[in-house]
Amino acid sequence: MPKYFTPHFVFLSIATLFGCLLCVLVPPFQSPDEINHFYKAIHVSEGHFWGERTIDNRLGGQIPTNVIHFSALYQPMIHNDSLCHFVNFAEAKNISWNADNQSFMDFANTAFYAPIAYIPQAVAVWISQKIDTNIYTGFLMARLFNYLIWLLLVYQSIRIAPFGKWVLAALALLPSSLAFHASCNPDVMVHGLAFWLFAFSLKNHEQLEKLTNVQQGFGLLAVGILTLQKVIFFPFIFLFLFFSFNKAFKNQLFFIKTLIINVLIIIFLFYNSKNSFITYDDYNVQYRDTQTLNEGVAPMSQLHFIVEHPFFFTKVTLISFIKSAPATLAHFVGKFAWVEHYLPAWQIAACLLALFLIIINEKNIDINRAKRVRWLSVSLLFFMSFSVLMYMLWCPVGASVLSNLQGRYFIGIAPLLAFSMLGLKPIFDKIHFFSISILILANIHLIYLVYKLYS
Repeated sequence: MPKYFTPHFVFLSIATLFGCLLCVLVPPFQSPDEINHFYKAIHVSEGHFWGERTIDNRLGGQIPTNVIHFSALYQPMIHNDSLCHFVNFAEAKNISWNADNQSFMDFANTAFYAPIAYIPQAVAVWISQKIDTNIYTGFLMARLFNYLIWLLLVYQSIRIAPFGKWVLAALALLPSSLAFHASCNPDVMVHGLAFWLFAFSLKNHEQLEKLTNVQQGFGLLAVGILTLQKVIFFPFIFLFLFFSFNKAFKNQLFFIKTLIINVLIIIFLFYNSKNSFITYDDYNVQYRDTQTLNEGVAPMSQLHFIVEHPFFFTKVTLISFIKSAPATLAHFVGKFAWVEHYLPAWQIAACLLALFLIIINEKNIDINRAKRVRWLSVSLLFFMSFSVLMYMLWCPVGASVLSNLQGRYFIGIAPLLAFSMLGLKPIFDKIHFFSISILILANIHLIYLVYKLYS
């Protein structure tokens, strides 16, 4: 193999090419909830960390009125991209910011998100306004800045991981991964941090006491941001407890620090949610049907229901995951755009095969059964917390189905699941070139489908 055929170089080259193309080719707001994430990024760029709750029960913030006009031009295709020919792209690309003229805009489902993962998009918006570009250019800058953060985090994850580098690269290069991360979604940074924190734990699990204060600071910062942005990632702290179980007190001290940080963040999020989340039933009647809110959802009542009916909730969760497994897996590998667009089934299967072969073919590693159990245990805690939170925020009280099990929600936990199968049966010598070639061809097809869909 050529000397430059290394996991980090291959990832950086492929992800830079295809990711930047997707940032530009996909029209605005064709990624899940991207329109409200863009509103939130603009709000953060103006110094507002959280959404504003009005006295008439609306949740959002003041943003430039021209942004509302800009997004309205794309409304016809947000949930039906077959209507893209109704969008006046020329007009949309000529709308300026005019930031002094502002109006209140609802973005109820993103207003309560923590601001940290919006910093790349907010910086891009701020720069765009300062150099007086149009809104369309500012939007593309927000996507590119956000994607760059993910690119650097995953690149660094591959560099520092002591083994399984090709697995991390392959997971990140799945077509749906590149399509999703080329957006304004704050989960882009979250997924990058999840990859990096896992690689950090792999590298340092035996020598936490030897970390410098700066290295510990980066680890603690990653833990804090992950939990603050997505509380379902709090189980990641147990990576450090398990790895250092029989080690010196200094090793245990790192876990104690992560535990304290997470407890404080969860307490803060609990109290903050009282003012930063409004249910559909309580939302302003005039505006609630335009928001991503479901009727009958009541988080605290749902939590009480789970506590009172644990077996029913467990049954609902298991059945829902089993029934949605094919769709969730297809979404994880080959979905693009907001509307249900997928690569062909045979190509999704080929990508899964390529990923599986890379995972089981890892050689020269020393992973005992205990480590595999640790990763699976953390994954199980993640799935449990995800199920509880999704049931609380998305499903009516007592619902018999746990819905919205999209594959993108599991990108951050995928490395732990993959590494639990790492090196089970090494059988091929040149499987990396074969598998990466399949992923490259899949991404080329993805670019073609995107161009064909929106041109």
